[in-house]
Amino acid sequence: MFFPHSPDHQRRNGAMRLMRGAEILSGLLGLSIVLGVGTCAQAQSLTLLGKLPGHSVSEAYDVSDDGRVVVGWSGTGTTALAFRWTSSGGMQNLGTLTGFGWSKAYGVSADGRVIVGVSTNANGQRRACLWLPSFNNPAIYFAYDLGTLGGAESEAWAVSADGSVIVGVSTNTSGRRRACLWKYSIRGFNDETGQPAVRVDLRLDLGTLAGYTDASEARGVSADGGVVVGFSSLSTRSRACRWIIRNNAVQRVDDLGTLGGDSSVAYDISDDGGTVVGGAADSSGWLHAFIHQGSMRVLGSSSTVAYAVAEYGEVIVGTAVPGRQSRALRWTSGGQEDLNATYASLLPQGSLLRDAHGISRNGRYIVGSIGPDSATGGIDQAFLLDTARCSTHRGDINRDGCVDDNDLLIVLFNFGRSGTGLGREDVNCDGNVDDADLLIVLFNFGQC
Repeated sequence: MFFPHSPDHQRRNGAMRLMRGAEILSGLLGLSIVLGVGTCAQAQSLTLLGKLPGHSVSEAYDVSDDGRVVVGWSGTGTTALAFRWTSSGGMQNLGTLTGFGWSKAYGVSADGRVIVGVSTNANGQRRACLWLPSFNNPAIYFAYDLGTLGGAESEAWAVSADGSVIVGVSTNTSGRRRACLWKYSIRGFNDETGQPAVRVDLRLDLGTLAGYTDASEARGVSADGGVVVGFSSLSTRSRACRWIIRNNAVQRVDDLGTLGGDSSVAYDISDDGGTVVGGAADSSGWLHAFIHQGSMRVLGSSSTVAYAVAEYGEVIVGTAVPGRQSRALRWTSGGQEDLNATYASLLPQGSLLRDAHGISRNGRYIVGSIGPDSATGGIDQAFLLDTARCSTHRGDINRDGCVDDNDLLIVLFNFGRSGTGLGREDVNCDGNVDDADLLIVLFNFGQC
């Protein structure tokens, strides 16, 4: 049975909450019989995010926990601009560091507020970029240069769940590309504009893997920022690696291995740092998506790569390139599936889900790019796919921030229901609303 947030030091508090929940349970049982309290399962949907004015293409790279914020880029054949898309406001141009040049957004925090990526500076050089909202108006964003390790260029690829740790790559004083970690703080804000005053507190060179010392790059980071993944390379060979960070320093670098070939790259890591995904070559040189949980193993068929993983490692998304056109994929405990087959009824005629770049922490929302499946039609833009997938949680069924009487009522009203169309009342996602779900709510009762 799954009990979220139940380490030893919380057992006493958990027991007290359980007793409190039991005290009100008898009253709620009677009340639930007469009250029409229930939930509605969300329908699956595919949203095409559009493009910025004058642009011909867009691509989505990451999505917030609740699916309401998507980041990526929109562009033409010669330029690109980072965007922030929201369910309420549509696609917003995030701009660049200087007001001209180009930019791309690659990562967003769990709450959708902190965005990272790359932008050109006044000299036309790539610089790791942080976008933060105004304190006065959360729809207005400001861009910040995160700096480098002494070289000319840098890029940010990912951000921790709380938005405090950013990872990517930077050139050093010798011009070598090195995996980099940034930390920053907000030192106040402008009263008129609400612009945050940002100070970069740490630029950490993560170094390279022994034997692969030409270059390194960080692509993913755990929820707390303590584990970073990416690759280290020598000449044309690369090795997926994992950096363990403690007290603002690299504690160790782990070689994650290969699938028998000479190269591998890690692209993402689960919240707890236990699951790493990416792509690796086998002994015949074929590229395969991989999953690393203690050791590396094949995840997908040949010519596949995994780009993103949900918080517990239970859902992974990526891309297959079997021929001329790529196809978006998803891996679960049931194996590999083509999203174009699973969600065929949602696709516009003549279109194909090409790439799946990002996934929400609960595994429900997937983002990437959709394009034409032939030369005769289709669309070429960013997408947001709501799979309406059940995701485990701690008992806050109505998403009001607290586990309380209202959540208990919802479970009790739906008690005994089963099937695949259940909503958040199926707390542990086993297809049944039963005593296991009730116990999770009771155990976490009172948490806000």
